[in-house]
Amino acid sequence: MYTNNKLTKAVRLAIAFGAASAATSAFNVVAQDTTEAQKVERISVTGSRIMRADLVSNSPIHTVDAEELNARADITIDTYLNTLPQVNPAGGTTSNNPGNSGQSNVNLRGLGSNRNLVLVDGRRVMVSQANMTVDLNTIPAAMIEGIEVITGGAGAAYGADAVSGAVNLKLKRNFEGFDFRATHSNHDKNRDARENGFSAVLGSNFEGGKGNAIIAFDYSERQELIKAQRPFAAMATSTTTFFPEGLYFSPGNSPTQAAVDAVFAGYGVPAGSVPANANLIGFNSDGSLYSRGVPRNENVNVENWRYPVDLSVNQKFFPDFYSYNFDEVNLLVLPLERKTFSSKFDYDLSDSLRVFASVSWTNYESQTALAPTPFPTVNSQSLTGTNPQTVKTGLITPGTTIAGNLVVPVTNPFISNDFRTILNSRTGDNPGLVGSGADEPFQIRSRSLWGGYVVQSRIIPLFSI
Repeated sequence: MYTNNKLTKAVRLAIAFGAASAATSAFNVVAQDTTEAQKVERISVTGSRIMRADLVSNSPIHTVDAEELNARADITIDTYLNTLPQVNPAGGTTSNNPGNSGQSNVNLRGLGSNRNLVLVDGRRVMVSQANMTVDLNTIPAAMIEGIEVITGGAGAAYGADAVSGAVNLKLKRNFEGFDFRATHSNHDKNRDARENGFSAVLGSNFEGGKGNAIIAFDYSERQELIKAQRPFAAMATSTTTFFPEGLYFSPGNSPTQAAVDAVFAGYGVPAGSVPANANLIGFNSDGSLYSRGVPRNENVNVENWRYPVDLSVNQKFFPDFYSYNFDEVNLLVLPLERKTFSSKFDYDLSDSLRVFASVSWTNYESQTALAPTPFPTVNSQSLTGTNPQTVKTGLITPGTTIAGNLVVPVTNPFISNDFRTILNSRTGDNPGLVGSGADEPFQIRSRSLWGGYVVQSRIIPLFSI
């Protein structure tokens, strides 16, 4: 191995000289800083490039300015807030089932919309429900200048109401001029899911800038959207045994397998394909019967189904088994119409004293619509003693409860011949029902498709000073 001794010595000498020079320089700088520090008595910051509180705050704060809010053209505030990582978008003004009746709520950190505090210019606002939630729809959106979202430490300042944080909506201040905005949006392909909105704000300073007055009007409209209009939401992700066609239940008094096989043989169904004691029999509109099948059982499928296989049938499971698709008629987006008028006044009496006043009026209407209701959804319980209703029905044994099903007497004139053959084969006894064998009433569960949808309207008028 060859080594250049002269080059090696030169490098070592240079390194040693550099280290010595650095040490000397560092000593001089420290000595100079110490001397200068002894002379400084006061440090005054006259300007800063830090424009946002979230850059220097001890607590996690997210600030949103009016420019960012207007760029999205959302007609409700929660639509934007639900995009933030610290907000749990479990429900909003578009939520139908489970819904909040069109309210615009914010749920910080997933702890519940009643576990965070909503402020306007740092002051608490009136709650909208008994659970202490605040409906953001009641706050004039056209007046909002920015939003601050605090997700840590707010409880120390505001108490247990802000255990998950606080949302502070800052209204316009010292606004001068006229601002008019109009927005329109809809689905580019389907031309639905329409949203329209416009707002007008007028403000002016007076008394040399000591006072400021602002008035604003805001109108928003959102078109409803049904789940059937979107393939990703058209099919329910869960099953149900409440069918519009009705489903026969036979606890304690099942028909014989021979009778079931004989009836379904007339439909061309092999014997044993429909178990007699599995609550599988439903009703076709022509008086015949069908079997709904058994989930995850390839040997027991849907038999003799005579209705169209359309969106009312949950096609994720059919023909392995039948389940009603209740999501077809559920709302994906709730309709909304909102009108808001607001006014704000500020006046500086002195450098340390300011008076202010605000007036707002809000009126909005929203609707929810659920699928036809399962009937009954509560227990059917007999009455005891000498109550006239007990004597009149005579179907349920006094003191017992029949849960979740309707009780029908065998004298019902709408019983088809095929179904009566199955009922007449019964030889058991359900102690909760009056009678036994073929004379005992039978149970069915159904969905009230004949009654239409369950529509709930929420009209909120609000006036605050």
